[in-house]
Amino acid sequence: FVVGLAVVAYTQAQAAVKAARPRYAAEWSNATMQWSDLRTIDQVRDDRWSTMKDAREAFEFGGFTWDESVFDSDTDSQNRILLYVTKAMQAQAEGTPFSEVWTLKDNSERVLDAADMIAVGNALVAHLSTTAALGRAVRAEIDAASDAAAVARVEWPA
Repeated sequence: FVVGLAVVAYTQAQAAVKAARPRYAAEWSNATMQWSDLRTIDQVRDDRWSTMKDAREAFEFGGFTWDESVFDSDTDSQNRILLYVTKAMQAQAEGTPFSEVWTLKDNSERVLDAADMIAVGNALVAHLSTTAALGRAVRAEIDAASDAAAVARVEWPA
C-alpha cells in the first residue's frame, strides 16, 4: 500500500486480513487495515437470518430424543413416524396388537408398541414446536438488534 510517496508492504497479519475478504459487500481500508461492511442494517439482518435458517433446519432435521432413544427427524423420517402413529392409533381403536421394530438414528433398533409409537409421534411434534418457537425468538432478536455487531452476536440457541 502507499503511504505518502512510499510503497509499504503489508505485514503477514495485514495481508491475511486483506485476503480474508468477506462474502458480503465490503471495502478495504489501508488506513485501518480492515474491511468495512457496506451493507445496510436490513441487509445485515437478512444475511444473519439466512444463516439462522440453516441452523434451524439443522436442528429440526438433526434428530430428537424420546425415552433416551434418538430418532431421525429428516422429512422422510417425520412422514414415516406420522404414518406409523396413524397405524398404531388404528390398532388401538380396533383392539389389535401393534409392534414395530424401529431403527434409531445410531442404527440400533428398538421395539415400539402402540403407546410407544404414539409417544414418539408426540415427541416429534414437541420437537417441531420447539424448533418453530426458537426460530421465532431468533428472528425477533435479529429484528431488535440496533447495529451490525448486535446482529452478528445472535446465535441459534440449541
